[in-house]
Amino acid sequence: MNTILVPTDFSPTAQNAAEYAIELAKTINAQIILLHVFDVPVVVTDIPVVINNFEEFEQIKKQQLEKYEHKLIAKHGKAVNISSILRPGFINDEINDIVLEKKIDLIVMGITGAGKVPELLIGSNVSMVIQSIDCPTITIHDDVKFHPIKKVAFACDYDDIEESDGLEKLIEFVKLFKAQLQLINIINPVEKPNYKKELSGALLEHIFDKVNHTISFSKNEDITEGINNFVDKHGTDMLIMLPKRHSFFLRLFKEPNTKKMAFHTHVPLLTIHN
Repeated sequence: MNTILVPTDFSPTAQNAAEYAIELAKTINAQIILLHVFDVPVVVTDIPVVINNFEEFEQIKKQQLEKYEHKLIAKHGKAVNISSILRPGFINDEINDIVLEKKIDLIVMGITGAGKVPELLIGSNVSMVIQSIDCPTITIHDDVKFHPIKKVAFACDYDDIEESDGLEKLIEFVKLFKAQLQLINIINPVEKPNYKKELSGALLEHIFDKVNHTISFSKNEDITEGINNFVDKHGTDMLIMLPKRHSFFLRLFKEPNTKKMAFHTHVPLLTIHN
């Protein structure tokens, strides 16, 4: 893992995510690229018109980004290589382009905790990145600080497990930090063990036989609550989910009575696409 992309809007939440990413980069000798994407300003009339002084607006944004970059460099010295990129446009499109151009290995984004602002508003960009951009992404709550990654929980439906590129990336991540992998499945309290789950357990043992791991079932009707309870009880440092392949993740985003995991997990959430 060589390059970490950190989108920023200079908010306290984004700054906290940048600090997390920098501390993470120090532990694995990776470089940091800050990315600020700004909308092209328009005059609000019956027909939106792009303002004439785009260059002036871009210059203001450039100075703002350079000032922030220099602040981080002054704080962290030579411990990590920090650079920045400024782009006009839509954040999701620009992040995707940078991921391809710069061969980004990991994205780290900040997210505001639940209850402070409407979740749909603050989470729209993060949700788009998680679900559409093919790059491992860590979302960081504004009150989460970096500490060594020693225990990583992988939340999934065991019935969905199969060997894949996503699981290979997950294993590489666990090995990189020499962490313990905690495999967790939240099941309905009325659900009974069956032969299919026993086979899934055997497959899990085969897939993860090269890393230190544990396998756990936890009963709870609410997936988010069950995961958070497990994380708190077992001292988990990071949660991992695979958003595109596993119904376990999709249930979190589709069930109307279950709040999105990205807004409520007590630890950083790493999502990896298959």
